[in-house]
Amino acid sequence: MSAVNSLEPTEVYNVCLSELKHNPQLVENILQEHKESQKKLQHLCERKLGLGLKIFIWSLRLYVFLMIIAVLIDVSHSIH
Repeated sequence: MSAVNSLEPTEVYNVCLSELKHNPQLVENILQEHKESQKKLQHLCERKLGLGLKIFIWSLRLYVFLMIIAVLIDVSHSIH
């Protein structure tokens, strides 16, 4: 079982469940890695958008909306 303790993080997922039952230290290592990754994710947060970027995004939305209307008008003219 000492070979199981020396596994790389990528190899941990190839361990079968029976080995996990007999080796609680391996489970603790996996949980510790999970806790560390959760801490890293908590530091990431949404950034506030600047005024220029907000205007750009809203102009793209308006453009898409107007193009949908233009396509619908074109389709209605081609049907008649």
